[in-house]
Amino acid sequence: MSDSHLKRRVLAAGGLGLAAVVSPSPTSAFLFLWGGTAYAAWALQIGRGWGRILPAAVLVAIVIAAVYAPVKTIERAKASRMTVPRLAMTVAELRDPVGHGLKWPRPPYGVYQIHPSLPPDVETRVVRFPSQTLTFGEFIRAIEAQTPLRHHFASCGNGGSSILAGRNWAMGLYFSVPNRIADD
Repeated sequence: MSDSHLKRRVLAAGGLGLAAVVSPSPTSAFLFLWGGTAYAAWALQIGRGWGRILPAAVLVAIVIAAVYAPVKTIERAKASRMTVPRLAMTVAELRDPVGHGLKWPRPPYGVYQIHPSLPPDVETRVVRFPSQTLTFGEFIRAIEAQTPLRHHFASCGNGGSSILAGRNWAMGLYFSVPNRIADD
């Protein structure tokens, strides 16, 4: 196989891989990955020597890099900084952040909500934070480590998602007790 054929095959597999990881539709991402996989398999069959595995290796490397790339919308939200007014707050105080002096990071990451119907023992639990200035990720870990509350990021259904960016528009952080039916 000549160098020009090898370069074209590697570029084609890489192009299909890039199209798959930035595609906002799961269907088109699947189709690009399927096409890239079929193309890489074809290159394995017709190629000679070590060069025949390069298209497959490039495709796999692009997809793995995109999966682990630190550019996901939710990762950016968790990296946002916030300030809590005190190092220890009850869940009831955390439910009313504005009334208790919680300072917000810039929108859209600055919104969180705790489910309105919680068991009374959860309301009175005290959450201790490692410092007054912390990331949303540290805020989430502190709450989840000390209460039965678990977090969920809401996101826009219209924005789509991609392998590279994850779900689009992390619009709000919600805490609730899992598998509990609300009383409201």
